[in-house]
Amino acid sequence: EGFDKVLHAVAFFFYGIFAQIAFIVNFKKFSIKQIKLISIVFSLIFAVLDELHQSFVVGRNASIYDFFADALGIFISLIFFNLLRRLIYKNVEFRINKNR
Repeated sequence: EGFDKVLHAVAFFFYGIFAQIAFIVNFKKFSIKQIKLISIVFSLIFAVLDELHQSFVVGRNASIYDFFADALGIFISLIFFNLLRRLIYKNVEFRINKNR
């Protein structure tokens, strides 16, 4: 039962990463803060709908704990993506300044 929560968190970690990439690529007029907010809202709505969908599937059930695991994966993906983005920009900036 506990491993199921880990799988939920991992799945929604990747969902959160891909959601951020998709929104960055397709909504260039928005700031990074707006992209993060859109990604959080969109991903959490998807997590709720996923749990609601499971309540109609034979042999499955909806669980608030699954939703919390989904949300944890989403928020970890935001932190990870932000750290990765900062690391990439820091390295790019370092290379640009080094070449001057």
